[in-house]
Amino acid sequence: MNRLFTSFLLSVLTTLSVWAQSAEFRFHGQPLADGAVVTLDMEEDPFEIDPPFFSSNPSENPMNGLILVNLTDAKLSGVSMLTVEKNTLTTDPLQWCMGGLCDRFTDTEHTKNFTLPANGSIQVQFDVYPTREGVLEATIAAMVGLRRISVTVRCANVPDQAWWGNYADGSTLKSVGASTKDTYDCAALYRASRTELKGATIHGVRFYLNDKTNLSDVKVWLSTTRPASADKADIACVSVDQSQLKDYVHDGAMMEVQLPSAYAVEKDVYVGYSFKVNTLATDYDKNPVLYCSAKMADGFWLHVGKTSWTNYTSWYGNLTTQLLISNPNLKTNSVSVNNLTKAVGVKSQQGTVMATGMTDGLAGVTSIDYIVSIGGTPQPERHYTLPQQVTAYGASFTFPVEFTAPATSGTYSYDLQITKVNGQSNLAEITKATATMLTLDRTATRRSVMEEYTGTWCGWCPRGMVGMTNLERDFGDRFIGIAMHNADPMEQSVFSSLMTGRFPSCRIDRTVECEPYLGTARGTTFASDIDFRRALETPTEADLSLFATWSDDNCTEINLSPSVTFLYSTNNASYSLAYFIVADGLTGTGSKWNQVNFLPGSQYTDADLGFFRNAANPVEGLVYNHVAIAGQSVTQGDASAFGSSIVSGKEITTTTTIPLSTSVQNLIAGNKDNLRGIVLLLDTETGKVVNAAQAPVMKRITIEDITQLINQYLDSDDGTITVGDITALIERYLTQK
Repeated sequence: MNRLFTSFLLSVLTTLSVWAQSAEFRFHGQPLADGAVVTLDMEEDPFEIDPPFFSSNPSENPMNGLILVNLTDAKLSGVSMLTVEKNTLTTDPLQWCMGGLCDRFTDTEHTKNFTLPANGSIQVQFDVYPTREGVLEATIAAMVGLRRISVTVRCANVPDQAWWGNYADGSTLKSVGASTKDTYDCAALYRASRTELKGATIHGVRFYLNDKTNLSDVKVWLSTTRPASADKADIACVSVDQSQLKDYVHDGAMMEVQLPSAYAVEKDVYVGYSFKVNTLATDYDKNPVLYCSAKMADGFWLHVGKTSWTNYTSWYGNLTTQLLISNPNLKTNSVSVNNLTKAVGVKSQQGTVMATGMTDGLAGVTSIDYIVSIGGTPQPERHYTLPQQVTAYGASFTFPVEFTAPATSGTYSYDLQITKVNGQSNLAEITKATATMLTLDRTATRRSVMEEYTGTWCGWCPRGMVGMTNLERDFGDRFIGIAMHNADPMEQSVFSSLMTGRFPSCRIDRTVECEPYLGTARGTTFASDIDFRRALETPTEADLSLFATWSDDNCTEINLSPSVTFLYSTNNASYSLAYFIVADGLTGTGSKWNQVNFLPGSQYTDADLGFFRNAANPVEGLVYNHVAIAGQSVTQGDASAFGSSIVSGKEITTTTTIPLSTSVQNLIAGNKDNLRGIVLLLDTETGKVVNAAQAPVMKRITIEDITQLINQYLDSDDGTITVGDITALIERYLTQK
């Protein structure tokens, strides 16, 4: 009898064990623990009801959202109940489907039967149409045999959520690595005491991969401690399918990963991502981790292979991590004035100055309204719509501020106040900033400079080459281009302090950082001309010209002689001069001269990109222009030509000699007739370029040369000569090839 009872009991336990493992919920292909919370994003594509709406399966692909999976080789039947736990989001009916059988209802509880095919799955469709701001949470419980499993679905209307983190969109990026084929674990510690995380819930994580080509085993994780591996994270670990990878190099996009369960922040949490480098074919593979210069404490922890976790924050900066958070305690429409600098205008005329704002609201920013006050007198409110919405909480963005300059020249104090964000009252604590305005009787002729950062290894840098060509075509001699190369045969270390780490990228008059082809609009067409034209339209307080000659017959040094004439007087001048030498027509042999080219088959289809769209990858035999080969005082400039006092209309001249290293002389061998000197007049208070000038590097001329030219002229003419004749002789001599 005991033996029979024991056999019966074992049979029951075996049956229970089978049922216990019979089914599970999955979201985006990942198994969910019993009771897990799934956060749904707002969808734009309709499934059964009109968009926009929340949907647990926004497409026909059953692996794209929430599914119930049969883990056995037998058909299973069951019953499920949906219970609405909280609903401040909608008054419309909900839609719920199990295996294609759909019901619409407004009850707080609803029941339906389902059948699971052997070793198969069914979609668990859940659609919500929001009618107001708020949150909806509903629990779906499924009884499969003797086992009950459940998942909670959460939907929060858009203003409740925002991307936020130690990295802000648009920050300068650099890369680092261990030059090894191994697994990288990267993490940033987010402290629960931070304002944004008090009372917050984390729904997702995003970050930049440098280049996905040779990476695998990408995972995103949250943990209260630094784990030995991603799988050991104690809060969540999500594996990313290889087909879903995005990177900075090819896509210009961040990896965005939804957590299988939303995490309510209660304590400090490490936000991490991991990946394996499979080969060291490129510099991207050797340096696969991207970071920004911001240095929030514990923002860059790294663990490679069998090494120990190390905090690199003080050495480098922060990882490019952001969190998708919801927090009812944070503001919705809020932009702070982050930076306002000196403005220059012409009396009674319209002017523009660039300012920097920072989003500190959950709704991001699409548009702003602002008021400029000069000398305490407010001007009419103005409206500005951003070319591209800024969504990340804490992201900085530049925008043009328009004003009407005072009717009398002089120096004024002016205020900028951002009054509205997205058409709503600005809720930021810092809505106003103050700076000085210089008003002139007239403006000098401005020439603007684009400092581009490029490299032959950079697959998108052909866009920059075309952008520079287009700008030179459109703006003629008012366009000055300086292409600074990185990690290729044209690289020069003197420019390393100017590099931003984003390739291609550029700065226009050291005021706006953008893409040299796409501009700040960052669409798919040429738009940097909009940013460049805005720079050219900015008044300038100084005329600037340049004369450039070889200083020796062996062509090892170049003299740059700028002349500056200011249009106003002051006893508080703060100006300096930065010097560059650039070369056109550079070519070379070897693989490092070949330009990597990602444009074939890309989304960039404009006619001006036709050469590169139809070219190979890489492109061999290219000719490189605007290449920066030498410089002096390129970052802060040399202020020795100026005192603290300047006088309106008084010309200031100086000469600087720039030596060319042996490597540069070899680089330009046979191409010395295609060099240009460039000088930038910098405002040392703001770091901006006030004006720029360029000139071809001409032949060296001495007094003996001039005397010989005059004698030759007198011998061939009637024995008379004028000043104009001498000037023409010298100019002809200098420009002879």
